[in-house]
Amino acid sequence: MSRNGNETPPRNAGPGTGVLRVSMGKWRGFMAAELVCTDLLKLFYGHDFPARDFPGEVEAVASNIGGTFRVSLPGPDGERRFYAKSFLSRPWLEAVKGAFTPVEAARSWKAAWIMMEEGIPTPRPVALMEQKILGITTRSVFITEAIDHAKGENLEMHLRENFDLSPLPKEQVREKREIIRKIGEMFRTVHGQDRIYFPDFHPHNMVCQKTPSGQVSLFLVDFDEVRFKFRKDDRMKNLSSLGRNAVKIQKRLERGSITTTDKMRFIKAYLGPGKDGPRQTRRLCEEIVRNWNLK
Repeated sequence: MSRNGNETPPRNAGPGTGVLRVSMGKWRGFMAAELVCTDLLKLFYGHDFPARDFPGEVEAVASNIGGTFRVSLPGPDGERRFYAKSFLSRPWLEAVKGAFTPVEAARSWKAAWIMMEEGIPTPRPVALMEQKILGITTRSVFITEAIDHAKGENLEMHLRENFDLSPLPKEQVREKREIIRKIGEMFRTVHGQDRIYFPDFHPHNMVCQKTPSGQVSLFLVDFDEVRFKFRKDDRMKNLSSLGRNAVKIQKRLERGSITTTDKMRFIKAYLGPGKDGPRQTRRLCEEIVRNWNLK
């Protein structure tokens, strides 16, 4: 293992972020400074990931091309939890392309720092590690902190498991309204910048957090397919896609429903204060509802 305590943060991590360059065997990358001296780096012992003799706990939670893992690491101040997404080597042509454009883990790393700078809620990125052959990335891993008090694996599952009731209890009605408002605010924040575009901006790529005090927050996760430029029609693509996904969610509900009031609550939150003029509201409402009702 090696580390450079005087290393400046990587170019895409933003100034003053406390990120160090690290290495472990064949792995090279970046890690949050406060974690370099912990056992987290031992995830990269040897060639395989995760390392078999890692002293913490590792649980596979998804079988994507390289796997997604829930990692628990004991520490003096209590257990710390992380999510690690691993990407295996791709066909040779794709690997060559990766020499000129960021591969999935590097793209996620860059995207996460941009999101933090733009105020888009996302889990804190803590590590990017890569294996390379002749300068070409053949395997990479992106690690974020876990979200405390997360409700389910993603927002879509949370909605289906907790709001498929008729009538809804008052407490769940309030939570549902808050979630819809937060979705609208998240879309407004994302569409208020032009540095990053999420083609897969759906509830299954969001996580809902509900603290013991009842405060609800949403986070965007799983953004290895982002594009680092917003085009003219991307905002409406996102809104239309949300409508189509709402239809899919509705079809999976047995008793619950996404109501017209829910849609209007989303639009009001999306427009924000002072931007709810009748023409803009009507245009957005017609477009979203049209997609909501697609068969």
